[in-house]
Amino acid sequence: MDNNSIEEIKISGQLSLFPSKWFVRVLLSITGLSLVSATGRLILRYLFNFRQSVNITAGQKVFSLKVKRTLFNLTVKNSEIVLPEESLRSLSIENSFKYLHLVAGAGFLVAGIFTGVHFILDGLGARYPYLALMGAFIIALGVILDALLYFLVPQSSGFTSVNISTQSKNYRISGVEYEKALQLVSTFKKIISEKAQKNLTDCSNENPS
Repeated sequence: MDNNSIEEIKISGQLSLFPSKWFVRVLLSITGLSLVSATGRLILRYLFNFRQSVNITAGQKVFSLKVKRTLFNLTVKNSEIVLPEESLRSLSIENSFKYLHLVAGAGFLVAGIFTGVHFILDGLGARYPYLALMGAFIIALGVILDALLYFLVPQSSGFTSVNISTQSKNYRISGVEYEKALQLVSTFKKIISEKAQKNLTDCSNENPS
């Protein structure tokens, strides 16, 4: 593979590690160790201000993860994880709040209808038309807010996480800029594509027609 054919990019975020074998994850869930581990990470993060900041350099046949571990804003360890192309299995992006504006719009719509109908029924029962009109106005306001959020708010990238799966571990990098995450996916696809082309060429050379 030509090293210059893949543009090198760099991204940064917060690192978490998980086992890649499914039976290990099942075992951790059954025994409750996954809950203990998650609780421990939360305690370290919020009580001791523990962070695992990572800078990823992608390209040139490898993914290089430079990890900086800090405790109370003091650096306790620096390390580097090198993931060669043959160990990479998959790479995906998660947008935790991609449809948050749609959920908010639905909330306004439901709240407007519920409150508006209540006002209308009370107004009709008490023969107080202004109360009924207020209920109709609340319903209309809920519909308008829902429509505005649907049509005017662009698709949100939210808080993006990148999941890198290898033969031995899964790496989750959170707090990544959405555009950088897309570039990382593009680089990963190029690495896989060029790897497949190289394997096809090697097979052709080994079995000439």
